[in-house]
Amino acid sequence: MSELKHWKWLKGQLPGWIEKGIVTAEQSQRIMKEEPVVQGYNLLTRILISISALLIGLGVISFFAYNWQNMTKWMKLGTIFLSFIIAHGVGLWLGQKPERKVHAEFWHLLGSFLFGAAIILIAQIYHIDEHAPNGILLWSAGALMMMYILKSTPQMLLYATLVIVWQVMEIEFHTSQLWAVFYVSVSVILFSIYKKHWFPTAIATISIVVVSAIQSRFSVVNPMVVLLSLGAMSVGIGLLIRRSSYESCAVPPEVIGLVLYFIMLLAFTFPEIIKDSLLARKYTADAGFVYPLLIAFAVLTVWGLFLLPLKTFPERIKNLTQKSNLFVFAGFLLTMVILFAGISSASHESKHVLKNVAAFGFNIIALIHGIVLIFSGTGSGRTGISFAGCLIVVIVIIARFMSFTDNLLVRSFCFLLAGAFILAVSIKTSKVKKNAGGND
Repeated sequence: MSELKHWKWLKGQLPGWIEKGIVTAEQSQRIMKEEPVVQGYNLLTRILISISALLIGLGVISFFAYNWQNMTKWMKLGTIFLSFIIAHGVGLWLGQKPERKVHAEFWHLLGSFLFGAAIILIAQIYHIDEHAPNGILLWSAGALMMMYILKSTPQMLLYATLVIVWQVMEIEFHTSQLWAVFYVSVSVILFSIYKKHWFPTAIATISIVVVSAIQSRFSVVNPMVVLLSLGAMSVGIGLLIRRSSYESCAVPPEVIGLVLYFIMLLAFTFPEIIKDSLLARKYTADAGFVYPLLIAFAVLTVWGLFLLPLKTFPERIKNLTQKSNLFVFAGFLLTMVILFAGISSASHESKHVLKNVAAFGFNIIALIHGIVLIFSGTGSGRTGISFAGCLIVVIVIIARFMSFTDNLLVRSFCFLLAGAFILAVSIKTSKVKKNAGGND
């Protein structure tokens, strides 16, 4: 709970506490005098600030570009640095007044955009033909510095966006940069821990997953394996966060991890995809094999921390809201077993058998996970969980029917059965939700 929400909740509770004699009216007044003067602003306001700063920054840059040819070198440099200094100067001045924090945020963000413009324009002035993505990397370093100096979530959003753009630009140059994963991970994780809010946690999760996925291109292991591992790691991190007092921060890594995991899991239910991804080649002691091993080790570490200490594990499992998340670890372990079994399998026949066994295992895990989600969602009246479970089960069933037969009558029966199944689940979930007093 944020500080602003905490005070809002406390203000609503105090009248009831006075009636019950928990606190006196005088004590209530003294408590409310401690309410901070700083007024918070919601996530939508932060996003609008970021968009407005971006648009105004683009407007300023376009204005410079229009008059660029008519300006001398010193006028260009002076204009660039003066704009940058003015933006941050106004931000610092406004930041001295707590009630104008939102305005200060805008000016600092504008200053960060102008810093990026300065890098690009200076490169043009001096005809610097350096590696193009390095300019974005330098810009991200500036945003990173401002992120920590100002403790600003919009600056974090800018930093994460720039890091992703930098990595996308690097794809063209086919250069492995594993240090980029460390660069973004340390930066955003530490900031998320400091903020203790779900939005920075979401930014951190997305940026780490995207950068890690891009770097998986340089691995000898198929990127799908790395993506499933990243999904399992994100879910595990969410479970670890739930052991703290900041459970709302667990939602982004869990949701992002589950989406990524389920996409890869459903893909692995097809034998041919397993053949092309998990059993495609004979791996050797290649340096490109180190990266997926590090990812796998990170997944095992995260889930190991969740499992330990074993003495309290049964109690923690009992209190776990979504026990179905444990199937994610099972899917990850099966992926690793098939991957290493494929490495040791030399003959075509053994890989053919392994392919079918693996597909059977992934189908079973997907079906069980989906069914558990359906029962969990219908039992608690949570429509989203029921929908996710239905989607998984229906995709698996339809995919298998499509694989086994071309008969249109059988396929029509399959679709009718799937539709009736989803309808029954939705009706059951709706009834439970109404009985619990929730909105339909």
